[in-house]
Amino acid sequence: MKITVEHTDVEENEIILRCKSIDEEMLHILSLLKSRTQKLCVFKEKSELILLSPDSVFYCESVDEKVFVYTKEDVFQTGLNLAEIESSYSDVGFLRISKSIIINLHKIKSLKSYTSGRIEVYLKSNEKIIVSRHYAPILRQKLERK
Repeated sequence: MKITVEHTDVEENEIILRCKSIDEEMLHILSLLKSRTQKLCVFKEKSELILLSPDSVFYCESVDEKVFVYTKEDVFQTGLNLAEIESSYSDVGFLRISKSIIINLHKIKSLKSYTSGRIEVYLKSNEKIIVSRHYAPILRQKLERK
């Protein structure tokens, strides 16, 4: 891949991708670019809204009809449900791994498979999360494409 950076006197930064076809490499680059511009609205206290970059999120979890967003150092709540997070952020690496959890694929450190069909995911935050049997094949398929 050839990378060219031009310094010009423009009002706004612009990124142009030229390619023969949209392949996995280009999709990955687009995903990275989009994750830098997209924000996830969360709150710590009811009055304090925060716009988080998706690349700072390790996973999202639904507990008692509330959705929590976990970063390396903090836990936030969001008004979105898991289905909304999944549809809005799947193209930047978010993947549902159980009925109640969505993980950020870019935050996976390692995996361990079990004969029961489940997968244990170790995140870069040193947390361990179990992928249900139903979602394990989807995770394997997604990781094979990366």
